[in-house]
Amino acid sequence: MVMNKLLENVEESKFIHHRAGRIDVFPKMPTHVDQIALSATSVTYTIPTDARWLIFSPQAGIEFAVKADADAVYPAAAITDGSGSLLNPAQLDVSGLTSLGIISNESGFLSIAVYG
Repeated sequence: MVMNKLLENVEESKFIHHRAGRIDVFPKMPTHVDQIALSATSVTYTIPTDARWLIFSPQAGIEFAVKADADAVYPAAAITDGSGSLLNPAQLDVSGLTSLGIISNESGFLSIAVYG
């Protein structure tokens, strides 16, 4: 079921499978794209209710961190208790989430393509 839904979002159901196990998929152009202004303070991004996958595209030179349903923290030291924020994700399955905390190393913009 998940693979069928994924293939619906892949142009002509084509993908590239690499020997290392990575699979690159080529999604259709999204009909919903948000632009988030980033800073050193966590901002809350409310995930659209029909969203399943998000694809992130930061402005050149911008690094960012995200955390599910909580404020993100840009790391200043090692975090080894599992509470860290995820750095620079390319894409995420956001099933069951309502928001993301997003923070950056500097001011800039982040495009978020939304797929249902």
